[in-house]
This record gives sequence, structure tokens and C-alpha cells, in this order.
Amino acid sequence: MASLFDVTFKGEARMPVIKVLFVVSIIFAAAVAGFVIYLATGGLPPEFDPKVVVLIMAPIFFFLYVLQARLILEVCTAIFRMEKHIVEIVQQGKR
Repeated sequence: MASLFDVTFKGEARMPVIKVLFVVSIIFAAAVAGFVIYLATGGLPPEFDPKVVVLIMAPIFFFLYVLQARLILEVCTAIFRMEKHIVEIVQQGKR
């Protein structure tokens, strides 16, 4: 956690931040899915009744959002890991 607030940028905070972002994404997706379910069960005016569609769409949205967040964060992780290997390759080329 200290590397997250390191203003000298000597420590790496990438992987812990990726993990935290994934957990935050899951919480956000659950909150949005819960809000959609709330709207479907009584938060909407009586003349608008899409309960069945919304109750089907909320879990689908949740899983698609978590999948999207996971894939984006996996790409970020791969880029961060690539950066380490590229630095090593460049250093070997200078020898």
C-alpha cells in the first residue's frame, strides 16, 4: 500500500492497483445490477413494467461488466509485464 502513495515512483504499485481495480469493478457491477433490479421491482412508474426483461438483463450485465473489467485489467497486466522484459532485452542488446 505504501508503494501506491510513493511520490518518487521508485516502487511499483501496478499489480496491487490492478487487483484493487478488479474488486472495485465487481462491486460497481453488483451495485448497478442491484439498482436495475430495484427499479424493476418498484422504483418505476406503474405504467412501465419491464420486470421480466430487467430481471434477466441485470445478471447478464453484471457478468459482462465483470468479464470486460477482467479482460481490460489482464491486458494492462500483460503490458506491464512486457515492459519489464523489453527493458531486459534492450539491456542485453547494449552489451
